[in-house]
Parts: sequence; structure tokens; C-alpha cells
Amino acid sequence: GYIPNGGPKSFVAGSDLIDISSVNSDVFSLNHDTYASSPAVIEDLRRLFKSGTRPPDARTDELKSVTANGGKYWQFVPPVPSRPKP
Repeated sequence: GYIPNGGPKSFVAGSDLIDISSVNSDVFSLNHDTYASSPAVIEDLRRLFKSGTRPPDARTDELKSVTANGGKYWQFVPPVPSRPKP
């Protein structure tokens, strides 16, 4: 979902916070359903359920670690689409 500038207000021990706001560009969206419409997010969930690999950036290249006050969270950075050759 959405994590505000400066990072999350709090962290919960044993959980991984993943900011996927870059997946959805809809101005009025709260990203509550983005996970269901993003192949990259679905693939990350599949890897998590299948292998249990943590932290998130160990299983998915698109997740980058971000340090904030009070802890660490991960941010989804979508791959840059390749441009067709002229």
C-alpha cells in the first residue's frame, strides 16, 4: 500500500512493510487492491508463500530496502520497460 514520505509511522515486529504505491498511478487510489492487479506483486506473493524467503529484497529484485526512523521497509521499484530498437 501507501507509505508516506519519511517512512512508516510505526513498525510491527516480525512483519515486512512493502510500499507498492509505484505500481498504481491512479490519483484517487489507496492501493488497497493493487496487489491483485499487478503481476509483479502477485509473483512476489507466490515466492513468499512457496519459499518463505525473507527479507523481501532477498526474493525479488524489484524490492529495495529503505531505512526510516524506527526501522526498515521495502519499496517496489518497477523495472524500466525496454524500448524497442529502431
